[in-house]
Amino acid sequence: MKRFMSNEYALSNVILMTAQSYADYLIPFLLNENPKINVLQLVHPNQISDLPDDYLMSSRLISFGTRYYIPAKILERIGYGSYNFHPGSTAYPGWAPFLFAIYDGAKKYGVTVHEMSPKIDAGKIVSAVDFDIPPNITPQQLVNITTAHMLDLFVKLSAVFANKQDYIDLSGIEWQNLPKRKKDFAAICHIPLDIDEPELKRRIAAFGDSDGEVFPYLTIDEKKYRLAFDGDHPDRYSHWLHGVRFVIE
Repeated sequence: MKRFMSNEYALSNVILMTAQSYADYLIPFLLNENPKINVLQLVHPNQISDLPDDYLMSSRLISFGTRYYIPAKILERIGYGSYNFHPGSTAYPGWAPFLFAIYDGAKKYGVTVHEMSPKIDAGKIVSAVDFDIPPNITPQQLVNITTAHMLDLFVKLSAVFANKQDYIDLSGIEWQNLPKRKKDFAAICHIPLDIDEPELKRRIAAFGDSDGEVFPYLTIDEKKYRLAFDGDHPDRYSHWLHGVRFVIE
């Protein structure tokens, strides 16, 4: 996105797009750094579209812990920049970064704060922190550790978010890879019937809990068999592959 060289409106508002549970924790840090700043908590980009232009020109947008794509026509209206807390290191931009990191057996992971751009996880980087991944970590454990680092980084940047009368300074750090997309996740969840056992177990360990949309699955005779849940009825038509049960959808 084009960075504003000047802005006739003073920074008056921070639009925090996040869940209420996060907002309750984060907003006091912004107000502590600038008691005069107005903080508006929203949960969806459509709510931003309804705000008047003069409000947006005096605002900074921060997205924290959301999956929503924000269109360029909204980003262009934000006077003091739009920033995203990406729950992944610079090596894992894009969709389901936790799961791809576990699949890769990554030793390090992190959090990346970047300017939002029309392309997902492609904006210039403001700050990034890395941490070691403990061995044998589960996806949920990695989510929990990452969230703690995201919260900590927000607190460290809260003075800048609440006071900087310009776009926030850039770090010079670069993204290491292209962003993963939903279609990449769906592709790796499509299990070939000739897969070997170690690779199947590796995919199940990483992607078995899903991205919220797609579970590992097989295709047999043009019929789809997804990874079985614990609650699936034992009589449901199944296919077993290397000891792993898949059930017909």
